[in-house]
Amino acid sequence: MARLLVNGKTIKRFKTFFEEERGRENIFAIWGSAGFLEIAASNRSAAELLNAKRGQAVILTVDP
Repeated sequence: MARLLVNGKTIKRFKTFFEEERGRENIFAIWGSAGFLEIAASNRSAAELLNAKRGQAVILTVDP
């Protein structure tokens, strides 16, 4: 299982489409159209929820 760590908060949800999170306020990761892994939140700002800033470290861990 893959996880992202941002400001001590763990993101475990990886989605293929934004529609999968409709109506929820959970933070999740999604591959954007430019090919980058994006952190998002439905109907909210993921940056605000995580208190994240540009250039801040994001740690990816993957269990074997």
